[in-house]
Parts: sequence; structure tokens; C-alpha cells
Amino acid sequence: MLRYEERRQDFDLGRIGCELLAGGYAAADDSFIAMAASYAGIGTTDDEALNTQYEGLVEDMNRLNQHFDASRCPRPQ
Repeated sequence: MLRYEERRQDFDLGRIGCELLAGGYAAADDSFIAMAASYAGIGTTDDEALNTQYEGLVEDMNRLNQHFDASRCPRPQ
């Protein structure tokens, strides 16, 4: 997600186009999917710190998706 944030800033300033922004999006999305699968594999956990960290990452990914949707760039395949 950090890499996407760097690209988001460059895109918003007109320094890069959709191709590079989409690459950053794809990397963040792939990583998030892998992390979510690992988290699901843990099963229900009573670890509040882990749950809080996961919820924060979900919120970060939601914001990332909102920005990418607003960019009007085509989704990577």
C-alpha cells in the first residue's frame, strides 16, 4: 500500500499516467488478498491487537480502492 501511496501522489500531480498507477494498485491488491487469506486461515481470534491491525489494513485498502476508482484508470488485468 505504501508503494501505491507514492504513485498516487505522483498521479495526482500529473507526473505519471494510469499504467504506473494501475501497477501500484495491482501490487497492493495482490498483497491484500494474500494477507486476507492468511488472516482468514487463522480462524476466529481473541487477539485484539491483531484484529485492530487487520481492520486498519481493510480501511486502508478501502481508501486505496476509492482513490483508484476516482482516477478513472482502467483496472489492471
